[in-house]
Amino acid sequence: MAILYRAHFAMIKYPRLSSRGLNTSAIYGFTNSLLEVIANQVPTHIGVAFDLKGDTFRHEMYAPYKAQREAQPEDITQSLAWVERLLAAYHIPSLSYQGFEADDLIGTIALQAQAQEFDVYMMTPDKDFAQLVQKGIYLYRPAFMRREAETLGVKEVCARYGIQRPAQMVDLLALQGDSIDNIPGVPGVGPKRATQLLASYGDLEGVLAHTAELKGQLRSRLEEYADQSRLSYRLARIRIDAPVTFKAADYALGTPSKEALMALFSELEFRTIAKRLFGEALPMASNAPPKPVQLKKEANTFATTVSVPPPIAPEASGVVPMYAVMTTEADRAHCLERLKKVPKLALYLYTEPQTQRRAKPFGVALSAFEAESYYFPLPEDDKAIANALAPFQSLLADPKIVKIGEDIKRDVLVLASYECSLAPPYEDITLMHYLLDPEANHRLSALSSAYLTPISWMPTVDDPHVSQAACAQPALQLLHLQKVLMRELKQISALHQLYRTLELPLMQLLIEIEQKGVFVNPKVLERLTLEYEVKKQQLEKEIFTLSKESFNLASPKQIGEVLFEQLKLVDRPKKTKSGSYATHEDALVQLRDTHPIVNKILQHRQYQKFISTYLKALPRAIHVSDNRIHTEYQQAVAATGRLSANHPNLQNIPIRHPQGERIRQAFQAQHPDDRILSVDYSQIELRIMASFSADPGLQNAFQRGEDIHIATACKIFDVPASSVTDDQRRVAKGANFGIIYGISPYGLAQNLGIQLRKAKEIITTYFTQFPKVQVYMDSVIARARSQGYVETLRGRRRYLRDIQSRNATLRGLAERNAINAPIQGSAADLIKAAMLRIQPILRQTFKRSHIILQVHDELVFETHKDEAEALKQQVVACMEEATELNVPVKASAGIGMNWSAAH
Repeated sequence: MAILYRAHFAMIKYPRLSSRGLNTSAIYGFTNSLLEVIANQVPTHIGVAFDLKGDTFRHEMYAPYKAQREAQPEDITQSLAWVERLLAAYHIPSLSYQGFEADDLIGTIALQAQAQEFDVYMMTPDKDFAQLVQKGIYLYRPAFMRREAETLGVKEVCARYGIQRPAQMVDLLALQGDSIDNIPGVPGVGPKRATQLLASYGDLEGVLAHTAELKGQLRSRLEEYADQSRLSYRLARIRIDAPVTFKAADYALGTPSKEALMALFSELEFRTIAKRLFGEALPMASNAPPKPVQLKKEANTFATTVSVPPPIAPEASGVVPMYAVMTTEADRAHCLERLKKVPKLALYLYTEPQTQRRAKPFGVALSAFEAESYYFPLPEDDKAIANALAPFQSLLADPKIVKIGEDIKRDVLVLASYECSLAPPYEDITLMHYLLDPEANHRLSALSSAYLTPISWMPTVDDPHVSQAACAQPALQLLHLQKVLMRELKQISALHQLYRTLELPLMQLLIEIEQKGVFVNPKVLERLTLEYEVKKQQLEKEIFTLSKESFNLASPKQIGEVLFEQLKLVDRPKKTKSGSYATHEDALVQLRDTHPIVNKILQHRQYQKFISTYLKALPRAIHVSDNRIHTEYQQAVAATGRLSANHPNLQNIPIRHPQGERIRQAFQAQHPDDRILSVDYSQIELRIMASFSADPGLQNAFQRGEDIHIATACKIFDVPASSVTDDQRRVAKGANFGIIYGISPYGLAQNLGIQLRKAKEIITTYFTQFPKVQVYMDSVIARARSQGYVETLRGRRRYLRDIQSRNATLRGLAERNAINAPIQGSAADLIKAAMLRIQPILRQTFKRSHIILQVHDELVFETHKDEAEALKQQVVACMEEATELNVPVKASAGIGMNWSAAH
């Protein structure tokens, strides 16, 4: 069950759906895990254990056992029948027994098989099984995500969990508890203290027998909760006397039924798995990925001195790709010269896992032919890397060759730091697939698995020569994926247009923005840090005065005890799933009127966040070479089309909190004659909603240039504009922005701090006054149900896989996304288009000005004082004219010595 759950939730954002809408994520993950263990571990005998619905003997001992767990997802429940069919086709016994857990069945079988001189491997990610490890019994943790499969014997278990023998795992869980299974343990005893106690006293009973030797709270807790720890021991111990029997003949792994498996895989549409097992293709459903690429054999005119790995068993196409390692200067020169004649070149750059401006490349893979790919290892020293890359320059800078990459922007920036230019034109498979399916996995490995016939991917072997040759493989995958994805894009003209005219040109502009960076004055950050530390300390004193005791303000547990046990702010305080008091921000905001201490705790947290997240973190991101921060923009992350930023994320610098907004004072023009220009769209998403819905009330307000929130307040509260209060405008603003996000009455009540009944009245009145907004929202949801996706003004799509779900929560989220995605996505397309309109003007007219930041609906420039005013007028015009809506688009602008002054 753990493997089913893990596979289901690993793909929860991007589930595998069959053409009939069946979520096959859990089945697919389980099947791959089963095939992996059969192929790689070659077992002679195998069995699979499952939990059954209903209580077990552990629930009889302790009713809250696993009580915090949510109900089993319906998709997993549906998957079980398919998994049973899979096991039946393999003739693998399926074990379950009412009243016992799968853990007990596995534990019992493991001991019985060991007694019959089998080596037993318990395949599970569950750490609890470590207690059973002994000679002849191992814990086999299957591969998952980037983690390789691993086998834990006695030595490995003891080293990992800090115990002297695996059996102590039960004692460890009895002391520290287990939140996953809701095993209580001893409060206040964590893993470190538990291992120390076991090292001294051997087991739980030894610890309890020697509590007199301990001191303080630890002793009192152990004595107070002795019975609870013994209960926890019984809950954590895996039974080895379950009513199952290991008969070797029943578990022997034989030959699976090909007919049953092919029928099953055909129904589930597991084409890649069927191809891998039997070399036979399954018929394609109408919504399946494009037809697999078949390799064509190219004549290998390459030098005979090239090191080629041993041939691998060819696929049905009969073609074995050639992966070559370029080790000698002669081979390198000959290869690069040959590649200069090609129209397209796929490039895969291997780097250390660092931010792109600091990344050090250690290898380059290139491919330009259907069945050939080359790997060029690089030296370790920076200067030597630059020298080794120099011969690539004329090839990579050639404007006649299209360069294909997985993340071309990153490749350009990494190579530029070693004085090697990677010049356009470009093709980026990540951007291509992002437009085709924005919420899917865009990594090269995932795309290759989904779109390409396995073309003799390199096996995992110990030979370092062959392993290095395998480094050539990704470039060949890129070459073929570009053809497949371009074919898919061209079938949806709007997406192809977005790729060619918006995303790909924007990528080149983002390269320039990242290279320029933004100047941040560390002295301003240092001054604010000192000031905020003083304010934080003052708040701490005030809090301790109100609570009449000192406590750790970083501890949610201690805050909860002060607020709800000592001060007793409410009769029934909210609690988390683990049973602790809820003291997160949303919970405390609802209590801020109950006692002055709550607001001070919130303020203390706010200052702590400003200090740790910004004031101390930003100086570490400043590059010593130019005293600027070079944030990394990502185009293929947000499903709506918005840009994301990392290392650091400068898009989340506070703006609404006065003390947080002051952090923007550190973002300055670097030279005295320069200025900062900030230009921001005004209420762009509300204007898009007004245009999409064609509601006359909203459109007229924008046409007349009215304050849209006051205009909305007039409608909701039926008062003239002159009588609208600040609170009424606040409510109207919350309604305006909440509605375009498909907010529920509960959500609006939470946001505005009002009663649920009042929130329902506001939403009802809103739709009464702006009826076409309701009509538009209903029509968008209906269209999403019909076609499975929604579109922006320019045709950007967002797929809504849960729009038909029987799970009300998932369906509701999909409906809210259906309403918001076209609006937020259109706003994202709008500012991207504006950036592309502005950039040529900068190059031609304002040559001393640069875009240095993009923050959602805002563009920030560094400009010379002589250009600032004229640039402001041009940028405002470009942003307002970047699209045509049925309402005016407005942008506001400001100029100052720093970002705060300009905004």
